[in-house]
Parts: sequence; structure tokens; C-alpha cells
Amino acid sequence: MTVLLIGLGGFAGAVGRYGMSLLTKGLSGDFPWGTLLVNLIGSFCIGLVYQMTLAWNIDERLSSMVMLGVLGGFTTFSTFSLETLRLFEKGDLLFALLNILLSAAACVFAAWLGRLLVRTFS
Repeated sequence: MTVLLIGLGGFAGAVGRYGMSLLTKGLSGDFPWGTLLVNLIGSFCIGLVYQMTLAWNIDERLSSMVMLGVLGGFTTFSTFSLETLRLFEKGDLLFALLNILLSAAACVFAAWLGRLLVRTFS
């Protein structure tokens, strides 16, 4: 049942992400406003839902549906944000900063490498 709920949540999140891209399509040049807004909204929401789950003892299936499904389909940046925040809160400043650096720089590099690979062999 939990897997089904997460899948349904993922569907809702993906549709929401697509909707945000449509809403922001005509904004200011080449800047990815839709992605930025999705990441900000998703990061805010995962912090909110996570804390509500802890404070109010919300059912794990419901929180999984929202955090893994809806927000996972909407943006994976929300998970990155929460994990980094938790590292900061634990006092693991080095790991938190390393996570930021690697997630930004290494993932952009990996995306470039993937594109380069396809361009090379196409």
C-alpha cells in the first residue's frame, strides 16, 4: 500500500512540476525560473512536512506519500536541502558544505558529461 501511495504522490508531483514550467515559460530570458521555484517550494514543503511528521506523529505512509512521492516527483532538490540542513544542525559543517559543493558542481559536471557522451556518439 505504501508503494502505491508513493507512486500516486509521484504522479501528482510530476504533474505539478510540469504545471510550474508552463506557468513560468514566458519569464525573463533563459533563466530556469520554473526549476528554481520548484526547488524552493519543494525544499520549503519537505522541511514543513518532515517537522510536522516529527511533532504530530503523522502516519508514516502519509508522510512517505508526500515527501517521497509528491515532493520526489516535484523536485529531488527538496531531499538534498533537508539532508544538508540536518548535517548543519548536527554540526557536521564540513559534510554539509561538501554536500553542497558536490551536489552543485559534480552534478552539473555529470550532466555535461552525459551530454558530451551522447554528442560524441551521435
